[in-house]
Amino acid sequence: MPVPTDAMAEEAQRGLDWRREFGRGGTEVGIARARDIVNKRDLSMDTVARMASYFARHEVDKEADGFRPGEDGYPSNGRIAWALWGGDAGQSWANRIMSQEDQDRAEKRPYPGEHAARIADPDQFERFSRQNDQGGPGIDFIYGVRADETVDVQSIRFDADEYTVDQAKAWLDEHDFVAIKFEPALPSSEGRETVIYSGQIMERAMAEREVRSRIDGAEVRAEGDEIRVSGYAAVFDEETNIGGMFTEVIKRGAFKDAVKRDDVVFLVNHEGLPLARTRSGTLTLIEDERGLYMETVLDGTDPDVRAIVPKMKRGDLDKMSFAFRPVRQSWDDNSKLPKRMIEEAQLFDVSIVTTPAYSGTEIGLRSLEQHREKLKKSQAFRRLRMKAKTQGIDLRNEYILPVPSEPQIVSGSVNDANMMNAIENWNLGPAEASIDPAANGEYWSKMAELWSVNEAEARRRLCANCEYFNNTPEMQRAMEDIPLGPYDADGGGRGFCVKLDFICHNLRVCQAWERKDFEAEKE
Repeated sequence: MPVPTDAMAEEAQRGLDWRREFGRGGTEVGIARARDIVNKRDLSMDTVARMASYFARHEVDKEADGFRPGEDGYPSNGRIAWALWGGDAGQSWANRIMSQEDQDRAEKRPYPGEHAARIADPDQFERFSRQNDQGGPGIDFIYGVRADETVDVQSIRFDADEYTVDQAKAWLDEHDFVAIKFEPALPSSEGRETVIYSGQIMERAMAEREVRSRIDGAEVRAEGDEIRVSGYAAVFDEETNIGGMFTEVIKRGAFKDAVKRDDVVFLVNHEGLPLARTRSGTLTLIEDERGLYMETVLDGTDPDVRAIVPKMKRGDLDKMSFAFRPVRQSWDDNSKLPKRMIEEAQLFDVSIVTTPAYSGTEIGLRSLEQHREKLKKSQAFRRLRMKAKTQGIDLRNEYILPVPSEPQIVSGSVNDANMMNAIENWNLGPAEASIDPAANGEYWSKMAELWSVNEAEARRRLCANCEYFNNTPEMQRAMEDIPLGPYDADGGGRGFCVKLDFICHNLRVCQAWERKDFEAEKE
């Protein structure tokens, strides 16, 4: 992982010293980042990306008074914060690493986690634009833009968690796309026997965990001080009714990667401390022709094992169960109950349980709704293509812009009431907006004091660069028929404040102001 340079550490230390001396500048995130830099800790690529993003957003801070020695207010809050993140040295370092990362990512073949269908030669294009879910959930379009600004589909990417190679190719055929090259996704487990997921990834995956059980009992045998437990946690191609809401089938091959990749534990009723685990070699999982076979030899001297052995021998605790997350699945929605096919799964645990359970039904139902939404979008795309064909238009490689929905705005008395709320409670102003840098001094001095910044910085905080100010072309069209109000004179370009719900203008501001992309700074 990347290591901060000496110049970055020197600048970060300067920022910490200033922070102690003046008690201002930067955030808790910035202080933590400075400590990491000073201590020359390895920084993850996510952290480097955040640094590059921070410097790009705050480059404007250099224009404020107090950023440079000799200026009034030096060091300004912006200068202190800049130092905490490693200063100019940190900016150059982060940008260089991210540039190399982008190049490496562009050169990597095949693409991790996604199948790639090349539709047109990339060399004919000047630049590219990716539109996520353009062909439906999990299907992203890469558009190529030529020098003359004409646009074509250059490639299509399929999320490997949603589409097999065959399903991706079938989608291309169904929608009349001809791939000049098709590259299957790089398996996430390639080159690794066991994948150890980060805590954040595991937390997200566990939230999608489902549990399935079997009526057949586990086999329990005592061999001296050892207790051998074995049985099938899952059987292929058996149709199971899940709560009367859908049926489910585990397909052959669903655990092929999981038994080599996942760190699976053996539990009682899917809870408590593990009695065995694959990573330590005390739990064996095998996918054979019948299903997922498990075998473990438990230590009979372990108090936790001794407590359950009598229950297992009596048959009180004898059913097999497993906890999983579907990685790849499909649905058949043409029968009385929708049928779900689990084609690949991530495994969390296998358990011996008292009562068969089918938890996670709501997760399966969400998956069904996603399938239906995907089908609906695919059908809409097909209808559009057929309609175009009747008019002699071939949409196979044409750039299809999504039709934007009309923005929802308020007008009339509601708009006036919301605007008065902004004036009275959020200090909306100035009343007579102006591009004159000396105008409205009293208002900007007041806002600078409220924000604890200098006046120059306060004047830069306009609706024009506020996170909540929407002045997109769609919004401009929506406001065309709304007459100008008393606050519109000399107000600059109109836009809609999505936080306070009124029509505002790019040369004004209020205390609700947030810098665009402000959320990206949070960790």
